[in-house]
Amino acid sequence: MRTIAAAVLGSLLALSAGAQVAPACADFHAYACEKWEAAHPLTPLKSATGVGGEITDRNRAILGDILESAAKPSAHRTAIEQKIGDYYASCMDEAAIERRGLATIRPELARIAAMKSKAALPRVLGHLHRITGNLVQGATAGSPVFGFGSSSDPANVDSTLLAIDQAGLGLPDREYYLKRDPDSIELRAAYDEMIENVLMLAGERAEQARVDAAVIVAMERELARSEMDMVERRDPKHVSRTMSFAELQALTPHFDWNGWLTAVGSPRPKGYFVLSPGALRGFDALLQSRSLEDWKAYLRWNLLNFSANALPHRFVEVRFAFYGKALFGRTQMTPLRKRCAYFADRDLGEAVGQEFVVRTFPPAAKARMLALVRTIETAFGEEIDSLGWMSEATKTQARIKLAAVLNKIGYPDRWPDYSSLTIKRGDILGNWYRTSAFEVARDLVKINKPHSRDDWAITPATADAYYSAADNTVNFPAGLLQPPYFDPAADDATNFGAIGSTIAHELTHGFDDQGRTFDGGGNRRDWWTADDAAKFDERAKCIRDQYSGYIGIGDVHVNGALTVSENIADNGGLRIALRALHDRLKAQGKENEIIDGLTPDQRFFLSYAHAWCGSMSPETLRVMVQTGTHSPAPLRINGVVSNMPEFREAFACKPGDAMVRDPSCTVW
Repeated sequence: MRTIAAAVLGSLLALSAGAQVAPACADFHAYACEKWEAAHPLTPLKSATGVGGEITDRNRAILGDILESAAKPSAHRTAIEQKIGDYYASCMDEAAIERRGLATIRPELARIAAMKSKAALPRVLGHLHRITGNLVQGATAGSPVFGFGSSSDPANVDSTLLAIDQAGLGLPDREYYLKRDPDSIELRAAYDEMIENVLMLAGERAEQARVDAAVIVAMERELARSEMDMVERRDPKHVSRTMSFAELQALTPHFDWNGWLTAVGSPRPKGYFVLSPGALRGFDALLQSRSLEDWKAYLRWNLLNFSANALPHRFVEVRFAFYGKALFGRTQMTPLRKRCAYFADRDLGEAVGQEFVVRTFPPAAKARMLALVRTIETAFGEEIDSLGWMSEATKTQARIKLAAVLNKIGYPDRWPDYSSLTIKRGDILGNWYRTSAFEVARDLVKINKPHSRDDWAITPATADAYYSAADNTVNFPAGLLQPPYFDPAADDATNFGAIGSTIAHELTHGFDDQGRTFDGGGNRRDWWTADDAAKFDERAKCIRDQYSGYIGIGDVHVNGALTVSENIADNGGLRIALRALHDRLKAQGKENEIIDGLTPDQRFFLSYAHAWCGSMSPETLRVMVQTGTHSPAPLRINGVVSNMPEFREAFACKPGDAMVRDPSCTVW
């Protein structure tokens, strides 16, 4: 009986039969992925393909089926089915959206227009944050001016504060406003044109729209100049400033925080976690230097930008022309059904997610996944024990942190209560504003209360995972735990190569260059001896330098300083997953089990590589290399295996082969 996951099997059999286009030791990415990538080319709908994207598409199709069923009027619908069904029906009703036009957004635009002075800005901004705070779309950076949300205090994880962070940009990152190369200048011109077109669609005359667009881009540029760059933000000591209300108000003396707190619906916090003080100082300076009319234009644009995909189709098209085509190289818009499934997952993720987990993640799968996680944790403990460069004092603290990790698998233990949320059939934009206000309130109510580790940052149907340093949790939603990443019918080598390496990757984040600065309770604390910290930094520098030497696209190198934590997690995760696999196979007496002509280690490495097969448009790849914290997928394969002696042995690589790095880089 075949036991390898079906999605991986075709690739592995083709490779074992000699269909590979490159020897494994020369280019393992090409060896493992060329056949898959040739069968999954980019399309007008997609600026990127990948195994993870295939799972996301499948999940959204399942969500679409759930939503379509719930959308059918029936006296027997549950309260949850009514909300998700009417939401979906309102999103799919293009005729109603066209008829409604700007009716829903006009009162909000009028609120902005009615400001008599800049003293009104805090309350208007707070209201806009409340109704759009959950509507993060495309490449936009969150919310107008600054981002916000509840957060544990990094110095006292039991305390829940209000976090305030830099935001307010419509381009992916501050550097997009500051670079002077031809590509950046051309992209900014396209962005300016898009803003101008959106403002005209909303009723502005062409001349005024042109003036306002220039003002908006200039204001965003000023905000960008005051923000921390991506590498600086990676250092926890740069983003761990806790302030009192008096200190926050002194930082921005021209902004009434009490007025903003009232409007956004936040309790008065006992403390404020300010991640980017420089950005707030820049905001205060901009508040003084820019006129009331300039601020009205900026807020009007932000509201329109966040609302555009629920407005008549002409707005959707103009926004797609920039965020889809110019920025990411897509030439065709995603079908409405998929877009509506995405929006429903964004706004009602833990409502629609309840049926999703029933259909896709049975209790047996959860039990096997939890057992797999525990096997990985045991292997990580063995890795700590075997480290020759770490002292016993630091190892003791590392073991304490590892033992304190909370594993969150599949979905929340308790589903939220949506009974207070009103969803109206035929009013998609109103539903967006109401669901955003609901989610913002659900988040802010946590302030001044004991911090909980139970909350999830992503929905059950999301094909992703994450580690939270503040909670010391690893989080694997049901949406990720699908074939070929995780297949209960697959053999262990296949599962350990795909989902096992992902589990170990997230666990390693607790001990990477950022995660290692937090203890097992989630507090930011230095638990390393000075000598061990220096040895860690030396090993991390090896990883940083290795990836900085890779070309991402054209003449743009990978930013090894920006991607270092993910690269540490990739390398450590794969090594620890392999250790766990060897433990499992030894216990079962299957160390040498051959399946389809492949050894366990060969199946393990091929399964890992298959998880990263995929392609990107040049535009998307350029955005990723310039702003992403992950390395491009081919380097997540080749960069990792080139550091592993076990890979060399599995595929009989020799010194001098491209996949044999000497000296190799190892942290965990």
